[in-house]
Amino acid sequence: MIRKDALHFLSTLPRLFKITDMQKLYGSPSIFLNRAIKKGLVKRIVRGAYLNVLKCEMSGRWPDIAEIACHIRSPSYVSAEWAMNYHGLLLQVPYACTAITLVPGRRKIIPYGQFYIEYSLIKKDLFYGFRYEQEVNASIAIPEKALLDTIYLRRQVPCEDELELDVLNQEIFQKMSLRYPKSVQSKVACLIQRNPSTD
Repeated sequence: MIRKDALHFLSTLPRLFKITDMQKLYGSPSIFLNRAIKKGLVKRIVRGAYLNVLKCEMSGRWPDIAEIACHIRSPSYVSAEWAMNYHGLLLQVPYACTAITLVPGRRKIIPYGQFYIEYSLIKKDLFYGFRYEQEVNASIAIPEKALLDTIYLRRQVPCEDELELDVLNQEIFQKMSLRYPKSVQSKVACLIQRNPSTD
């Protein structure tokens, strides 16, 4: 049974927390976490990262998958198809929430509900072009960067006939593409040539 003081302690933790956060406040968190997980008060997302179910139920607010992705591995930002859909550039709802990171990890794919989080490493000089979005409490690539990251990671323009290219600022798109390899730049040039009304 979880004691009242333990429930109070759990209510003081954020919706998403890491075991390292607990260790600062709670002597030996392993036993506490095991009991809380069995009671359904906490959900383990990956090793060392947890969802505070009690706090979510108390507040009525559950974290977006983008927030979870950025929380698990930091620094990171959400990009590719997930960010494209977020901005209305891609109307298809993707199954993968792609997070761009500088931090290598053993697990590149993490299942979460009916979706999954996919981590992709990127060069430090390409780690830019995102902003914090309060709505999802996470850093999300701007539309132009999301499409560039997708072309870079997938080595092709995704679902070209389904892209809402009027969402893009053509000038920003072209300028940002200059930091990417020539293969990405050539695909961007062809895309703009085929769709001259992208600005």
